[in-house]
Amino acid sequence: MYGLSMIVVLQRASLFTISLDQDFSDKFYAKPIIRRKSLLIYDMLLSVKTTQRGFIVPLLLALIAVLLIGGGAYVYVQFKNFNPSATDLPLTQATSTSQTSNWKTYTNYAFGFSIQLPSNNNVYTCEGDLSQPQFANEKSYRVFILENPSDVDLIKSCDYSKHTNLAIYVRRSSPGEYSDLVENWKKSYGDGKYVTVTEVSFAGHDAVLNTKVESPNNYNPYKEMAINGGTYLYIIDLYKKSDSLEKILATFKVIQAKDKLSDWQTLKSNDLGIEVKFPNDYRSNTINSKLVAASELTIYPVPQPIEFGPRVVVSRNSDHITANTNVDTYADSIFINDKNKSVRERGYTTINGTKWVKIRYLDVSGAGPEMTYVNYFAIKNGYMYTINYNETSQVNNDNFEKIVGTIIFNP
Repeated sequence: MYGLSMIVVLQRASLFTISLDQDFSDKFYAKPIIRRKSLLIYDMLLSVKTTQRGFIVPLLLALIAVLLIGGGAYVYVQFKNFNPSATDLPLTQATSTSQTSNWKTYTNYAFGFSIQLPSNNNVYTCEGDLSQPQFANEKSYRVFILENPSDVDLIKSCDYSKHTNLAIYVRRSSPGEYSDLVENWKKSYGDGKYVTVTEVSFAGHDAVLNTKVESPNNYNPYKEMAINGGTYLYIIDLYKKSDSLEKILATFKVIQAKDKLSDWQTLKSNDLGIEVKFPNDYRSNTINSKLVAASELTIYPVPQPIEFGPRVVVSRNSDHITANTNVDTYADSIFINDKNKSVRERGYTTINGTKWVKIRYLDVSGAGPEMTYVNYFAIKNGYMYTINYNETSQVNNDNFEKIVGTIIFNP
């Protein structure tokens, strides 16, 4: 009786084993290993007399244990091979990280970004009036990386567009600029004939991506992307398809810029006898702290042409003033007979121990729209000093006032 009951149990176990084989058949095919074991045990049971009760019960228990342990081990091994563990899943990501583990990192603290590249490659810039590419520094706002590093020797007059490159252009973002750019790109490339426009997330920030549609006579860049970094807007161009440059682009990060007053660069001008601080994303018309323009220091945000964009200008009269010169009289004389200048505010302010006359006025003499300016006047060390800036965006206005607030006279 015990023997017949256990035979039924083993028969069911055999059926269960067959169903497990069928579940794994897609990958491993049905394997009759456990089924053969079950049939062998079944034959053995039939050969045992059912009257030998004292002997068959321990035998059955031992055979069941063998079946369960062997079958369970087999199922575990097959299931483990069929379902990779969670630690096996990010293998591609780990491989990608290992590929860049020996790369170097270019970090731009002035404009808040970093990017990695192979050790045999470099980040270059062609800003301003450069005739040949130079190594980019942490304050460069326009940089590029070549697909073939040796091509740098072939570049003439800083025209690197003929060589496959990844270019990054950064500028300070004004309120609403990114959303306007997205709408403009969608309108400009709306038909999708030459470019597809997609809003994506890149480097943890909102971005809009233009991707070239492969079609005859399509001269658009292979990929163009604008990243909304908050303070800064990043424009990235990949003119031609390049797997190596794509890998470099994948390492791009937006980082915290060094924009605190304590991080600002300091310029000491012996030509003017002053010291001034200004943000890292600003430039001055100096070479090795020497003025390019005589007796006039210009500080301006980049990218921005000096002659057209917002700027702070610090100047002094080339000749010593007479002992009886009055700063109020001098300042007022500039506006009294000039009908194109309308004074809006007038007062005094003290900057680092020096008293200045401050005048805010509207100038309508230009060919363009009316412009509001701020002028400061002070007499120091026998010279008349003037500070001037034009009011533009609120960001620039705030920075201009902070720059003015750092000016001190050399002993």
